[in-house]
Amino acid sequence: MAILIDSFVLDDLCHDWIDGYKPKKNIGSNIKAQILDVMYSNNLLDKVLYEPTASNDELEVKVKKPLKGKLEGFPKGVQKPDFSEGLTKTYYRDPLVKSWIHQQANGKCENCNSNGPFISNLGIPFLEIHHVNHLS
Repeated sequence: MAILIDSFVLDDLCHDWIDGYKPKKNIGSNIKAQILDVMYSNNLLDKVLYEPTASNDELEVKVKKPLKGKLEGFPKGVQKPDFSEGLTKTYYRDPLVKSWIHQQANGKCENCNSNGPFISNLGIPFLEIHHVNHLS
């Protein structure tokens, strides 16, 4: 059985083309999906690594896993990404307390005494503020 692989699909995923096979730009979305299915089912690519996710933790795991081959070119991304909605609990934080902490820290981490890594858009050194009494 011949495995159908097209350089267009590889190019679309930022992989090198197949030697001698210039990417065709007239591949329809159904054909592209079929080619990807063949590539995934033959373990030429790991489908999980290419699927978008709403989970930051899952995204970090996917980004850190090595993809087969060096990535070339520029990824197109998802033009109209899906999204999920849910309920989250957000705490109202007292700006006076945060201002006071910044003033007391004087631009330095209270743990390691290093300067903040950059200036925030508020014009003050960026410091991660942690709560002595947890909010949750």
